[in-house]
Amino acid sequence: MVRSYGPRINRRRAQRLVMTTRLISRNDAGRSGSGPSTNPATNVDGGVVAYTTTAPDLIGADPRGASQVVRATINGAAIGRRLASRVDSGAPGSGASGAPSVTAKGEWVFFHTTAPDVAWDTARGADVNGVRDIAFFLQVNGSRLLLARAGATSPAANPVTSPHGNYVTFERAGQVWLTYLGPR
Repeated sequence: MVRSYGPRINRRRAQRLVMTTRLISRNDAGRSGSGPSTNPATNVDGGVVAYTTTAPDLIGADPRGASQVVRATINGAAIGRRLASRVDSGAPGSGASGAPSVTAKGEWVFFHTTAPDVAWDTARGADVNGVRDIAFFLQVNGSRLLLARAGATSPAANPVTSPHGNYVTFERAGQVWLTYLGPR
């Protein structure tokens, strides 16, 4: 007798499932972007997807070969895009950004970036440490902030946010770090 230890599937319920797949990294003409798009992350209801891309027609400008993070909003058949790894003028940042992570409601997008002009720290201002840092984009007002640690000299990567965005884990110097964002 062979035993299965995997998940049990309710066959009646599985017959009622509907699966739809659609292209999110598409341009205004409905076609695939003109460059690769990778590292997707979604909120809990699939209404917001963030991804990394080098496609100028998805970013809205030429990223000069540097990957950027785009936040896409899905509303029926329409897909809106907003560049998360942007400078104040709306242009792409001057360095590579990637590895997005999205909060449950899709309001915040965390990502790593080498661009010194994409985000700032409320305590120390512009990004001046010269290494890859973790930044986050707030959809409500378009601001981008750094998850900065004073004196950080090693690159940070691969942020993962909790559903509410109050905890963010990331890698730095071969270690895993946890940042709390909230009231004191």
